[in-house]
Amino acid sequence: MQIRTTFDFYFTFLEEFVCVANGKLVDEQRNTARGLKTSHWRLDYPCPSYLCAFAVGELELVPHEEVEGMPIAYLAVKGTPHKLLLDCFRETPKMVRWLTTRLGAPFPFKNIKYYQIAVPIIRGAMECISLVTWHDHFLFDEKLGLETRLLMDQVNIHEMAHSYFGDALVIRHFEHAWLKESWATYVEAVWIQEQHGEDHFRYEMEAQADMYISETTKKYVRPIVTREYNSSWNLFDQHLYPGGSWRLHMLRKILGDDVFWAAVSDYINQFSEDLVETADFRRCLEEISGLNLHKFFDQWIYGRGYPKLKGEYSFDLEKKEVKIVLEQDQPEDWTTFDMEIDVELSCDHDVVLTSKVVFDGQKRASTTLRLENRSKKPTMLRIDPHNLYLFTLELNPGEDILGKTLVHAKDINNRIWAGNELIRIGSYSSYLKLEEAMLNEEFYGVRVKIADKLGETNSTLATRLLAKIVLREKDPMALQQVGTWLLFFLSFFFSLSLFFPCFHCCWLLFFLSERVPLEG
Repeated sequence: MQIRTTFDFYFTFLEEFVCVANGKLVDEQRNTARGLKTSHWRLDYPCPSYLCAFAVGELELVPHEEVEGMPIAYLAVKGTPHKLLLDCFRETPKMVRWLTTRLGAPFPFKNIKYYQIAVPIIRGAMECISLVTWHDHFLFDEKLGLETRLLMDQVNIHEMAHSYFGDALVIRHFEHAWLKESWATYVEAVWIQEQHGEDHFRYEMEAQADMYISETTKKYVRPIVTREYNSSWNLFDQHLYPGGSWRLHMLRKILGDDVFWAAVSDYINQFSEDLVETADFRRCLEEISGLNLHKFFDQWIYGRGYPKLKGEYSFDLEKKEVKIVLEQDQPEDWTTFDMEIDVELSCDHDVVLTSKVVFDGQKRASTTLRLENRSKKPTMLRIDPHNLYLFTLELNPGEDILGKTLVHAKDINNRIWAGNELIRIGSYSSYLKLEEAMLNEEFYGVRVKIADKLGETNSTLATRLLAKIVLREKDPMALQQVGTWLLFFLSFFFSLSLFFPCFHCCWLLFFLSERVPLEG
């Protein structure tokens, strides 16, 4: 169980140094004869010991603006340009205002301060009460900011979200750590959604899903809430951060925005400065929504894994019916999940049919969509177009439908799915569809995800298409990730060319040339 206490700090240090700690500066005395100062800092806010922090040294302290009387400032090693700190942390005041509005609760330390310090000896970033600590490798100049601005903002809002989830509401035991880290991770995504739009939000959730699923594939699978761990540090993994974030997203989708955020506000205001566990959060959601959420929590929070869907698609030309069968193909020791997955089928761009594949305790479910106009034919397919559920999907409705979906689907999730399926098919015709779509894809995140999949494929066709994407890439947010795969292949083939110089150098020139068509 966490113990929360208040603090009084007294520091004596060289007068040319700067001193800062949790809480407010109560008093500072100079001893000019000895060249020393003594500072007294007090934190009246009840604080778990792991959130205690202070710094003394040759530091720059750069004040920013106040938000509702709460001073905001940034610190770094002496000599750090003030403009750099103000630019790197520039969103902080806006984030404070946004967070209080989004969560419907006053900022926990509004009567104290919100300082952030970036120095070399800190590992990562940490949400210490009223004094957030950062490693200074997060700081960037104008050019590097083209690539890292969004990451900086995500870490910023993540640590700020802990002011509520972790600082104000402290977990009762470590198995409930998702109430800290999953929440801070999901707040990152919601900030992106409301500041940058739906495509960026969905791309962030795609990235979170990938991180979580990668851990389940390469390491282990565990419930989000579990008491089975050797050390509390073992819980701070990809299940806890993106895995739990996705559970919060599904709850939001199931309850709807109005109900969900009202319940979150009630949860924060009811348990501020108190200890919480998962059941407290569930009860708040149930009280506001009127729903029984035990089954959801049993399956998605206390259960194991996620749905690994394998699908079958068939079109009866005579009956003009499309049948879609989905099966949960996860291992036997994983949970079977209840879901209602939306399916949207387009026909010649002017007819849209919708249905649901409903799982209710079974692993296999299906739906049939009937085309009333017999002259129409299916042209595009979207699965879960509203991004309600976390799952993986293998489903091949045919290259033509996948090609149209890759180009015309409104949501990036189905464009990415269609592209991955075309890569999995691996034919010349599927790669031609990929090439046309990727060289005209407007959202950088889709290009990144397709490039990742091409890189994993490690085929000649994939490498040549990847080269074309990289050579035409202009977006700084995509260049680093997309280019990494090409650099990997270049280094690989360069190594081979040491043994077969003529053949491999000619081959590299061949596939790198934009003038050579993919099918050439």
